[in-house]
Amino acid sequence: MLVFISGGVRSGKSTLGENLTEKLSNSRKIYLATSITYDEEMIQRVILHKKQRSGKGYITIEKSTDIGAILVDIRNGDTILLDCLGNLLANEMFSDKIIREKENIVEKIFSDICLINEKAENTIIISNDVFSDGCMYSDSVISYIDTLALLHRKIVGIADKAIECIAGCQVVHKDCIESER
Repeated sequence: MLVFISGGVRSGKSTLGENLTEKLSNSRKIYLATSITYDEEMIQRVILHKKQRSGKGYITIEKSTDIGAILVDIRNGDTILLDCLGNLLANEMFSDKIIREKENIVEKIFSDICLINEKAENTIIISNDVFSDGCMYSDSVISYIDTLALLHRKIVGIADKAIECIAGCQVVHKDCIESER
């Protein structure tokens, strides 16, 4: 099963992802962390996330780029929680201070997600909603936002469930599981 969860900063999306991981998992729970801790705020957020899942049996894999490399670590039956797609994309797009071509990055990340999802029993993807603030940005930031939107559409297209978190509330936009019952 593939579940996609999006939302703004501190909207409850990571907590929802962890709760779904607990509910769906029949085997190992792998937390695929994509953050790079550049500043004190990110360090504190990572510490908080680790504290929240402490004692819950997660195996944490920190992989800020090239997530397909974790395929060797995944077993059939695992539940993967990828947190966060937005960080992964930024890491891939802006690594080495070179802005990479968005079509190639989208295909690479999407392909890696498909391969992970084929091997795992469940894949839960957390991502950011950065599409609504109305601010003016540089061309590179606009390219990032457009690329993240493209990734969202591709992933939701194959997802079994798509959920948006808004101020701690969940809005289900797609639920193929419920429609099959």
